[in-house]
Amino acid sequence: TVSVLYWGHGRRPDRAAFAMPRNRKAKAQAIAAEEAADAPEAAAPAAPPAPPAEPPMTLVLRTKEDVQFRRVQCTKEGYDASALVGDKIAGGDFSECEPAFSPDASLLACSNGKQVLLLSTATAAPVAVIEEPGTTEVLFSPSGAMLVTYRMQDAKNASEGNMAVWKLTPGTAPGYSLLLRCGQSTWPAVWWTRDEAHFVRRAQGHLMQVHDGSLEKKDAIATVDLQTPRGKDPHFSAAQSDLPFMAVFVPQIKNAMGYCKVFRLPNVKDEMLSRTFGNAADATLSWSPHLNALLVLWFTEGDKSGGSYYGRSSLTVMSVKDRECYNVVLGKDDGIHGCAWAPNADEFIVVHGTMPNNKATLFNSKAQPIYKFGEAPRNYVTWSPDGRMFILGGNGNLAGDTQFYIREDVGKKGDGKLGFFSEKTSVTRWTPDSRAVISANVFSKLRLDNKITFWKHTGEKSYHEKFPQLFTCEFVPVPPKQFRHRAPSPVVQSQQASKPTAYRAPGAPSAAAAMLARSRPTTATGSAPKPAGPVGAAVVVEKKKKKR
Repeated sequence: TVSVLYWGHGRRPDRAAFAMPRNRKAKAQAIAAEEAADAPEAAAPAAPPAPPAEPPMTLVLRTKEDVQFRRVQCTKEGYDASALVGDKIAGGDFSECEPAFSPDASLLACSNGKQVLLLSTATAAPVAVIEEPGTTEVLFSPSGAMLVTYRMQDAKNASEGNMAVWKLTPGTAPGYSLLLRCGQSTWPAVWWTRDEAHFVRRAQGHLMQVHDGSLEKKDAIATVDLQTPRGKDPHFSAAQSDLPFMAVFVPQIKNAMGYCKVFRLPNVKDEMLSRTFGNAADATLSWSPHLNALLVLWFTEGDKSGGSYYGRSSLTVMSVKDRECYNVVLGKDDGIHGCAWAPNADEFIVVHGTMPNNKATLFNSKAQPIYKFGEAPRNYVTWSPDGRMFILGGNGNLAGDTQFYIREDVGKKGDGKLGFFSEKTSVTRWTPDSRAVISANVFSKLRLDNKITFWKHTGEKSYHEKFPQLFTCEFVPVPPKQFRHRAPSPVVQSQQASKPTAYRAPGAPSAAAAMLARSRPTTATGSAPKPAGPVGAAVVVEKKKKKR
């Protein structure tokens, strides 16, 4: 007799628990399953951290009646700038003074003709009001601790001075106090070094005065007589670097050639670098992003060879690092229409040639050509804030296509071309995220058809708005590093340049348009125009009798 023993509270054991695998593979799988069952549960993998939120983009629009702050939103459909931040700043005439941002972009200084307003760029609310009527120019110091106001000099303010320097007290409601008031005949008139250790002022039209940056001492540390007569204005440019470099351009005066010198302040007796420019009458100065080279675009009043009625233009790179000067070699009769440094590299693009089709060339800081673009109707170049893209296009009287380029693909993939758009514009500004541009017609350059239009880098139009009068269209500055880097979107292959159409007056009926179309001469074939008649009626043409 065989007896079977049961245990475990009288329940029959599960046969599956005692089932033995029949082969080694199944045995190994069973052991692994047991170990996995005995092991503690593993923690779920942590989710990747969410990317930091991008800062808001704010557009400042200035009309004659008010100043508006618009919140720019970027969606899959495009850009939208219809949302208003706070209330419109109204009351007065805002058309005379160009506003200025503080270095940290927290404040905007503007004038309504009677007062200078300090506006918060976050809330669009006034935080301080300075009673300074008639102000036409405002300027912040590099640290934002001082503000310069300037108004036109006349008999009423000649005794008290038309330029003032105000000390600003930081805080949510910044205070102010007057540091300096003096008479000033020209603008721009003051320049600071980056650390505000030195303050340079142009006095009496021909004197260069170096002051203590805090303006606690009224007397100048050093003075240089540039000997420029009235109508021959010198130009100054301070490098915003740790080294106090100051560039000074003086035009040709009688038999003395024009020149440009670079000083290291406060020493203005011994220049670091100097270059003469012959009969140069005017110039624009721009420092490279690394502040070790100066780009001098200089002009002459006339052309002795007779090649140009407006004179000649030339370009020179003054390298403070190498203590050398390099001439930018272009075509023989090429005029220079625009040039701009890349914001993140010591290279620049020059738009040059003869109108209307101009060339464009990319150079390094030693004036050596890197890449040459083809000819097109264009006269300006603008880089994106992060330096990854740039545009070449035509504005003003030269209405051409504006072409987007990506810098890393220049010379590799079809010249790095992206999208393009065709729009008559007077100014072009990049959005802070470096993904689109805004083209605008402002009243100071075009009195009619004032408007703004957003264009994505693919050439797509995403927002449009018209204004009776528009004077300023600027974005509140935002550091490019605060935006995520995204690859360019693919360009729609079906994008084609719009074909010009015949003008049609607003409200004109289709019958009138058809009549105009019938009366238009066919110059392409050389045949004579047909006489027009009522729409739908047969036109009878009498044949001339032949003379015998």
